[in-house]
Amino acid sequence: MGKAKKVGARRKTSGAPAGARGGPAKANSNPFEVKVNRQKFQILGRKTRHDVGLPGVSRARALRKRTQTLLKEYKERDKSNCIQR
Repeated sequence: MGKAKKVGARRKTSGAPAGARGGPAKANSNPFEVKVNRQKFQILGRKTRHDVGLPGVSRARALRKRTQTLLKEYKERDKSNCIQR
């Protein structure tokens, strides 16, 4: 025997756009933000990886990583743990 389903547990969807409901809104795709890696030859049995690159996403991820690591080092650069004479 399976679990009994609740009758009144359905969601009601409104006609509002996705961003207005609090969910993620679908971003408009910009063809200039996508880098397509063209494959020269089709080879049977070879899986294709990295067909499409997203340089904008990669750049944002790299900037976020730099601010988390390099900013801490920059703030601590002229500090030492001993008293200088």
